[in-house]
Amino acid sequence: MLVLYGLGEQGMLPSFLSRVHPATCTPLITTVLVTGVVLTLALWFGIETLAEATSAVTLVVFSLVNLSLVLVKRRTPALAGIRVFPRWVPAAGLTFSAGFLVIEVVSLLNG
Repeated sequence: MLVLYGLGEQGMLPSFLSRVHPATCTPLITTVLVTGVVLTLALWFGIETLAEATSAVTLVVFSLVNLSLVLVKRRTPALAGIRVFPRWVPAAGLTFSAGFLVIEVVSLLNG
């Protein structure tokens, strides 16, 4: 929900997603939209299907985050005073996340 709000605020999604209700100080439209999507998915699919999809989406996000960290570490020099981890740390995260994702996809295809 906060991702939609933030993207709406930055102009990457429609701005109505970033409107804050004056009385509750919450992004009410975004909250209702996300609640509707979650309710629809919960009523339409079984818990096992939703759990598998959540696992796959989480692994995709982890893979993309680690890939972006690898690219940032290659392009940007380390700043002074900031703890910096070696490049192999996000590379290992990418390898494991992508590996687990491949295993999950293969197991889904084999049924």
